[in-house]
Amino acid sequence: YPAFLLVSVYYRLRYRVHIDNSALDPEAGAAIVLATHTSNKDHFLTAMSLYPRRVTFVMSQHFFEKKALRPILKLMRAIPKKMFCPDAPSVLSMIRAIREGNTLVLFPEGRLTCNGKSCPITPGTADLVRKLGVPDYAITAEGAGKTFPKWAKKPRIGRIDVNVSKLFDGSELKDMTLPEIDEAIASAIAHN
Repeated sequence: YPAFLLVSVYYRLRYRVHIDNSALDPEAGAAIVLATHTSNKDHFLTAMSLYPRRVTFVMSQHFFEKKALRPILKLMRAIPKKMFCPDAPSVLSMIRAIREGNTLVLFPEGRLTCNGKSCPITPGTADLVRKLGVPDYAITAEGAGKTFPKWAKKPRIGRIDVNVSKLFDGSELKDMTLPEIDEAIASAIAHN
């Protein structure tokens, strides 16, 4: 938390980050957060918008292979996920995190684009969301792709508006089809 507070103050001042998380229920237990992936700083922006909740990120396995980063990710309780293939151990870890009452953060696009446009939702996201049956939130970060573009060596000065919106309360997911859930997620986190 101390490191987070320092980073949060710096980001708010330096990059003019404005957060609207009024849709977030501070008393709620387990939840899934589906966030846009427009910049390489999306994890910081998402954590800032969910504070004071301690979040559990689902991240690409390749981050855990970096020796300097691995201890930090374990301390953060991040869950490794193999990209673009079925990964049963990561799904079991996600289920365990939800049962423990954690806030699970997914980036359903699964990758960061160079042009700032939405990518298709990773197959299986809707099925996972429906099976877990907890409240779901969507986070968008308008301006993050311009401030922290993938192709730039340095960040740019801009304005970032982070918005948290409630997507599902969990109970209505049983009555929805997987394509309907996919469409709702894609629409909620669409960016260009």
